[in-house]
Amino acid sequence: MRRFWKIALSSVLILTTSCNGNVIAGIAKTASTDLSNYISMQTNVDSSSWDLALANYKSMSTSYQNQRAVQNLLASTLAGKCGFNFLTFLTALQTGTPGTGAGNKPLFLYLMNAFSSTTVNMQVSSSVAPVSATLVTDTYCSWAENVMYNLQQTYGVANLTTDEKIFFSVYSLAKIGLILKYWMDRNGTGSPTTTVDICNNSAIDNSTGIPTFYMNQIVSGFANFNRYSASIPSLGSSFGTVATLCTTITGAGGTICTDYDPTTVSTTDEKLMRSILTVNDTGTYAGLGLNSFTSAVPSAATDPGSNLWQCSNAVFALCCP
Repeated sequence: MRRFWKIALSSVLILTTSCNGNVIAGIAKTASTDLSNYISMQTNVDSSSWDLALANYKSMSTSYQNQRAVQNLLASTLAGKCGFNFLTFLTALQTGTPGTGAGNKPLFLYLMNAFSSTTVNMQVSSSVAPVSATLVTDTYCSWAENVMYNLQQTYGVANLTTDEKIFFSVYSLAKIGLILKYWMDRNGTGSPTTTVDICNNSAIDNSTGIPTFYMNQIVSGFANFNRYSASIPSLGSSFGTVATLCTTITGAGGTICTDYDPTTVSTTDEKLMRSILTVNDTGTYAGLGLNSFTSAVPSAATDPGSNLWQCSNAVFALCCP
């Protein structure tokens, strides 16, 4: 036994005095630096210093970055950088109820209006044009959702904490509003731009349509909100139109209510979401699209191919070609 301890002690001495430096001290230093960056990241998130928080994250070791608490903080950082503020968003939602009726606004217009005065920072790099946004990390908004989705895949839906479910639910809803603000109301007027054709998926800027990448992000936001809204009963009840719509869509064979991963959204479901955004505010799908009760945009059974319009057909007619 004495010989064993001599060998063990010799091994430690070799490690701590070799030309490679003090390994134990190196490990301790890395842990200390990681913790310091994590604390700084939390402080910067609290003060909405998103770029500094991201710099703190990038300075952590990979193993530390992958910790659950750090990933949750990363999601909050990315969402904040995109333009999301939890309390501000919830406050905005208290100004009315989405749906039909006097004083209310259709669901998607309601969400877009929640960010009328928000500056949306969509692109991760200024050199990345909207048309090239094909990867999940190309936008801050989509990256934030991807972080939460990966946590869900790692730990399982049932094992997400209540806080994680609440954040995922509320942020998924907010992400829809942020994207619509970015593409349909860049100037913050509160009304969708009349020159934009929502069916157009080949736009290279925000003047003619919405690219497929972003439309699929709207679909996944819709699906993930539907999945986790039960975590906030009061919020879920306020958006009863979502549950009602999902019952109808599921019964008709649509899957946008379960398209949790934007990379797997089908062409049919993309067109379905585009059609929902264009519906007029009467009939079966009243209280859903971007057209308000008082809007004077043209109504047609199919896309006229020129500008914002109201689809006068049922959603499952897929008004978008």
